[in-house]
Amino acid sequence: MPSVSTVTWDGNDTFSPDLWRLAVDGGPTLLETTFSNDDFPFVPQFFQAWPQRFPLGSNPGLTGAAENLRATGIGPRTRHRGGA
Repeated sequence: MPSVSTVTWDGNDTFSPDLWRLAVDGGPTLLETTFSNDDFPFVPQFFQAWPQRFPLGSNPGLTGAAENLRATGIGPRTRHRGGA
């Protein structure tokens, strides 16, 4: 299932990571990660965990993104591919 971010995502920000969680209602958490729409030049404070689980991953913003809509002039949205 694809994920579409329509707001800023600050990734692994030390003070307030933006966690994204996929869980079964009443069941286990299948994925907990962070996404970042921080663009070049990359700032390590805003790296993202995706495609790893949080807090294991430390990847530049937009890693794994299928499309950077900011680059098209549409806005700060970034579309990430689904899957783990």
